[in-house]
Amino acid sequence: MEEDDAMDCMVGATWDLNKGLAARSRGIRSEIIKTPLGMRQLGEWSGEREFSGFKEEKVTMRRIIIMDRELKAGKEMVAAMFEKQDQLIAENLELRERCLNLESTVKVNHEMKNTLEEIKRENSALKGKCTNYEAALQGLQEKLDSNLETGKEMSERKLDEWKKIWKKEREEEKVFFAEVVKQQIKVIKEKEELVRDMVDKRMCIVIYGLEEKKNPVKFVREEDEKEMVKEIISVVQDKEQSLDKETEEIYELGKYSEGTKRPQKVKMRLQIEILARTRKLAEKAEYKHIWIKREMNQVEREKERELRSEAKEKSEGRTENEKKFYWRVLDMRLRKWYIWEGEGKHLESCTCIQT
Repeated sequence: MEEDDAMDCMVGATWDLNKGLAARSRGIRSEIIKTPLGMRQLGEWSGEREFSGFKEEKVTMRRIIIMDRELKAGKEMVAAMFEKQDQLIAENLELRERCLNLESTVKVNHEMKNTLEEIKRENSALKGKCTNYEAALQGLQEKLDSNLETGKEMSERKLDEWKKIWKKEREEEKVFFAEVVKQQIKVIKEKEELVRDMVDKRMCIVIYGLEEKKNPVKFVREEDEKEMVKEIISVVQDKEQSLDKETEEIYELGKYSEGTKRPQKVKMRLQIEILARTRKLAEKAEYKHIWIKREMNQVEREKERELRSEAKEKSEGRTENEKKFYWRVLDMRLRKWYIWEGEGKHLESCTCIQT
């Protein structure tokens, strides 16, 4: 549109100039004409000079229009680059969270490996003891056999005494051996239960904030709550995923009471995928009061309680320069939670591991 207006203005000025020249050739006195630069006095050679100036102004106007188009294209390119930068920042934050979750999983696997190695060492020690006991019993048997060879020279009373001593020693060794085996089996079972409990808890998540359904029929109420749990998991998962179909068990923790919010324990194979995307619940108003955590044992809960107390003390004792962040407990560690605010609302947050 600007280019068309400029061309119309130049055409009009050229028409006025031609009109003045034509009038002059007919003997009509026309000394003043209208140009884009204002009113001009037409002299003997001014027509040709002004006309050449119009050509230069037309070229200049075209250059200005081309530069304006290039400037607009540059602005659009810069805006696209800023949008791409924001997208890359969000992806970087998500990848950082996933890396931290993978580090915690590797740590747990390492602990389980150490536990299994300890059980293997205990089994090896138990096998060694069994071998020693068998060798001792074999020695006693050989001793008895050798004594039997000389038993003909001994009295029956002496032989009976040897038999009684041998039987007594054998019974004592059997009792001792049974006690040792019983203790070792108990230790092995405890280790197996500990490993099984760790594996089970690594496959479970706990959903908090779900309000109890107002239905006295337990079966119907549980079915409704299972559907709600699957709906929450579908909100957290990505579009191409189907984590809501990976749930194995869903059951409530605590006793039923109408109007309360009992935690829901969910057992599934892809716990890390769910925990890495829990922030999606805060993006929807109807799920802001719901949060998801992994299931913890008593030791982990006590450790988390201590870390939360420490984080609260550190957050309350911040200086003015430190109020751009506050302390939080994430993945059983204290971290700084930075906050950027703009236009009166919370824009973005990221975590930084405590050093």
